[in-house]
Amino acid sequence: MRIALLGFAVSVLVTPGTSTPTVSPLLPYPARAIVDLDPDRRIKEPSGIVFHPTRGTLFVVGDEGDIAELTLQGNLRWQQRLDGYPDLEGITVNPVTGMLYVVIEDEHVIFEFDPDRRAITRQITINPAFGEEDPFLKPNGDGIEGIALVPGATASESPRWFVVNQNDPPVILEVEWPTAPEPSGAQIRHAWSAPNRTLSDISWDLHGHRLAVLSAPWKVLLTYAVERDELRPRAQYAMPGFIPEGITWDAEGNAYVADDSGGIWRLTATGDAP
Repeated sequence: MRIALLGFAVSVLVTPGTSTPTVSPLLPYPARAIVDLDPDRRIKEPSGIVFHPTRGTLFVVGDEGDIAELTLQGNLRWQQRLDGYPDLEGITVNPVTGMLYVVIEDEHVIFEFDPDRRAITRQITINPAFGEEDPFLKPNGDGIEGIALVPGATASESPRWFVVNQNDPPVILEVEWPTAPEPSGAQIRHAWSAPNRTLSDISWDLHGHRLAVLSAPWKVLLTYAVERDELRPRAQYAMPGFIPEGITWDAEGNAYVADDSGGIWRLTATGDAP
């Protein structure tokens, strides 16, 4: 198996499968207003966020094991501490079933969460093996930081699952979610190396139909078109905030950023879709 290379230099993107970099300027993220939806810091160290298209709300997870539901205006519907589940780093949603999926950093675990019952319904461990490559996911390593579900193009097509490993190495992984409980866990199908970047989140933009990868230390957002076995670079943006660790978009194209230093930022769309 082969690892495709994605260039994550500040101003250069490398198309997978090629050696010639595609130059892409680092653009300011287009937002006409930035508002903090959590000025009281009710959610400690927010690290992952997702817009739920059916409920029309935001779900946020934090490093201390919290999961919360917020309205798009920042009103807290409920908040819950998941005992025994620290280091919640990323969250995504299946728009068909409405179920949520959350990653635990150090344990390389994905769990399914029912927002109606407010309960964990299933748990899967990601198998770190990938052909003859050294395992990307190491015990006590920097671990999984984000998760994204990309819906199938048709009702009969299965969704695709992506996660990002923060460091050592920074890598984007596509994993196969098992349809039934399997002791081998979720298998890695593809891997894209992301050198010289610390990865903080990966998110599917239902509005813009693109995959987005966020680097909190660099405050850079990179966007990709998802093709069969490739991720095709589209654009990259400089992000506001202090430690922007998670990102999602609502149905109108407004972005919401979970800042690890505290705060949930709404970036109101300008109409010029990034």
